[in-house]
Amino acid sequence: MFIDTHAHIDMKSFKNDLEDVILRAKENNVSKIINISCDIDSIFNTLELVEQFDNIYGALGIHPHDSKDYCDDIEDRLIQWLKHKKILALGEIGLDYFKMYSPKETQINVFRRQLKIAKQMEKPVIIHCRDAYEDTYEILKEFDISNGVMHCYSGSAEFAKRFMDLGFYISFTGTITFRKGDLKALKIIPIDRLLLETDCPFMTPVPHRGKRNEPSYIPLIAEKIAKVLKLDIKEVEESTTENARRLFKGL
Repeated sequence: MFIDTHAHIDMKSFKNDLEDVILRAKENNVSKIINISCDIDSIFNTLELVEQFDNIYGALGIHPHDSKDYCDDIEDRLIQWLKHKKILALGEIGLDYFKMYSPKETQINVFRRQLKIAKQMEKPVIIHCRDAYEDTYEILKEFDISNGVMHCYSGSAEFAKRFMDLGFYISFTGTITFRKGDLKALKIIPIDRLLLETDCPFMTPVPHRGKRNEPSYIPLIAEKIAKVLKLDIKEVEESTTENARRLFKGL
């Protein structure tokens, strides 16, 4: 079976056919989905999803875009919500210097605060990083964080090696089916450090590019990885599933 380790099926684009989306995932051998939150609304949505569906798990955190809204009250509630047995990680968190929806210093402060929680609660972290690789690496190294994944990786092969040296997994989305630059990093990742994700409804793989992404497309990403790494797709399936279970305890 496959596992979609990073989805946003609580978003409005899934409002009218969520059960069909989950059924299609199962029909395509995607048996489990981790829904990732970014803000307070998506945290509540994720908590509802994990209660409603047996095969849906969750991660809770405040995205760098929304770090300007972070406060002590949110932090206190986040700590309590993370105790839920189906909440497997803290995320997605990190730094985004591309869009800068929140000030840089605010992003860094909130990133540090959430890493401190992850460390104390022994939760893996799901890291969002865009145009902020050096700062992200240095902060993770400072906190001695080794239990996590660089999600939707689009950085260099060099930085991929540095994050793996910290102990991180690397995860790719459907962009590897159409963006050649991502393949440079993919080619140097050992199969035991890879995870699969859609990041749906975004990052839709070929041949569905331009349409809404969904978990049932995970095999398309696995097929591309198998082709690039010259592996059998069954090996990609088995290894990435084992990796996901190793990182996300209780999956």
